[in-house]
Amino acid sequence: MYTITSSPSALSQALLQITAVLQEIGTLVRAAQQEFTARWEARAHAAIAARELSSLSDRDLRDMGISRCDIPRLAQEERERRRD
Repeated sequence: MYTITSSPSALSQALLQITAVLQEIGTLVRAAQQEFTARWEARAHAAIAARELSSLSDRDLRDMGISRCDIPRLAQEERERRRD
């Protein structure tokens, strides 16, 4: 805990420390925001892939070697691939 004294150098030191802490918080918030954005985008791409595959006929899926029950797994793999 900081106590304010009449010494200008002590106040300057405290302000420098507060500035350093705030800069570190800013860095952590930016990193969290980037991680959130990356996960959100990966999820969106996986949902699009699942929707597109679901819209195909059984015959089209079979031609690609995919069955309807594979779609959720493939969407999950797409999400994981995009996160890495």
